[in-house]
Amino acid sequence: MKVSIIGVGRVGAATAFSLLHSTDIDELFLFDVKKELAQGEALDLQQAGVGLLTDCIVSSSSDYRNAEGSEVIVLAAGTARSPGAPRDELFDENKGIISSVLGKIDFVGNEKILVLSNPIDKLTLEAFNETGLPRQQVMGVGCLLDTFRLRALLGDFESESFVFGQHGELASFALRGTDEVSSNAFFAQGERVLKLKEYSSWAPAVATARTVEAILEDTHEVMPVSCVLDGEFGLRDVAVTVPAAIGSAGVLSVQTSLLSESEQERVRFVAETIYGEHPLG
Repeated sequence: MKVSIIGVGRVGAATAFSLLHSTDIDELFLFDVKKELAQGEALDLQQAGVGLLTDCIVSSSSDYRNAEGSEVIVLAAGTARSPGAPRDELFDENKGIISSVLGKIDFVGNEKILVLSNPIDKLTLEAFNETGLPRQQVMGVGCLLDTFRLRALLGDFESESFVFGQHGELASFALRGTDEVSSNAFFAQGERVLKLKEYSSWAPAVATARTVEAILEDTHEVMPVSCVLDGEFGLRDVAVTVPAAIGSAGVLSVQTSLLSESEQERVRFVAETIYGEHPLG
């Protein structure tokens, strides 16, 4: 099985390592506009693979077409967010980058596209529109990273609570059991990481690797990912983060029943706020 990562900056490189460490893939292809960076990361990771006892072949190229034939293509290219800045400010610039990338790849039809670039939800919809692939095959990492942060804040890694709606300012909590959380404390977690080290890499990388693993191993694991909706929650032609079962075909099913009526209403509110009133259908 082959996985490609487009964009091997800090997050992309950390994602590559996480995949090499946690998944059983045959080939890992890296692309970056900084050709020597991609070459260096590929060489470094190939050497790391020896220590990890994996025979995965790690390669790089300045040609996007080398991503063709991948089971999963991770889109990690684009400008990173600065501390305190809203993710939506990155949309126009990163949309142009993602559109340029996808326009150069000839899709054979079975690839799964996984968006990691911000703003994840809006760029997931752009990727769907650009590729023409079935909606099940295009998704974003969504709020899995946020769910990691929520459970870290709760101090309960086995909590069933999760985050949904949007990876951003409209992130919403699906609290279960006796879990309680302060919204300010939750949002401060990500901002604190950015202020301390100027970027976040390991947690988003692990969230991405977990999603890729669910696809490659057909686990049917339910996780909060950004999905293109087609009637669920009364919404169409929008991408928002909702719980979904993930497997070899991509998004196997949107798990609407895991959200209460008020939480489903929140999904609709998030979609209307991001995209306007037109998505209701």
